[in-house]
Amino acid sequence: MPADGISLPPKRGTSARPAGAARRLGYINGAAGRNASWPHMAAKPTVDLFTEMDEIADEIRTNPEHIEADDEIAFRDLQRVRRPDLSREEFRDLFDVWRDHYLARQNARVIEQRARIVQLREQRDELFAERAVAPPPQHAALTARLYVIGRELAELMPSFPAAPLGDWV
Repeated sequence: MPADGISLPPKRGTSARPAGAARRLGYINGAAGRNASWPHMAAKPTVDLFTEMDEIADEIRTNPEHIEADDEIAFRDLQRVRRPDLSREEFRDLFDVWRDHYLARQNARVIEQRARIVQLREQRDELFAERAVAPPPQHAALTARLYVIGRELAELMPSFPAAPLGDWV
């Protein structure tokens, strides 16, 4: 029994969620379970739980096999390291709050990105118009500026994975 006189219920088995995706994405470190699945957590100074989870969520979303359940698994792993005192219900509530926070953050990023794309397109159109009437010696400088804008636009545009090649019937 813990020192505060509260006895915790015995732990039962593992999560009801399939562990295949978590193992594939590196959340589970082999047969030992999830205790050391994020080795960088212990080495980092403690920061806000949401900030740390935001970084982890950004990282795991780079994997093309990411699914939504991965967020909950990663959040539970982080919560067990940073706040092992939370009950399952408290974890669920905290996860729901974090998910809303993260979705709002992603929406804000998308809005900023779209505004930047509009701004760059306007600059590009102005440069094209300026280059059309500029004397030939100025074309190289204007073309260089257009190139820089084009590169930034290309980086901001979403990339889609190539369609799988299959048999055409």
